[in-house]
Amino acid sequence: MEGRTVIPLKTGAEIDKATRDKMADAWREGLGEARASLFIYMRKNKKMTSARDIITPHMDVILKEGAENQIPGDVLGRILFEQVLRIWRECRSLEDIRQELVESIDHLDPDEDFMFMRP
Repeated sequence: MEGRTVIPLKTGAEIDKATRDKMADAWREGLGEARASLFIYMRKNKKMTSARDIITPHMDVILKEGAENQIPGDVLGRILFEQVLRIWRECRSLEDIRQELVESIDHLDPDEDFMFMRP
């Protein structure tokens, strides 16, 4: 991990401006300048409001680092899935998690029509 900036994680309230700048610089080193600029623009204009907007840039970094270190996507996916289950177990019942997984399994085929009923 030569040349990589490592910054210990803190809660949002504890991160000072200098640390935030270091984190942003480290993040930008791994991504294209245009994408980093878009990310910064969206942050400044407070347009990053969805969970997807927050998570997607991190996923891109995870996949990029995994590829750079020859870690298969399947392995990364398995570890991420473990983390999803850990998060869900903190706030959802086991039956609710099971139903979520069954629903996802039922719709794995991207070419399959999604059936739904109108309320």
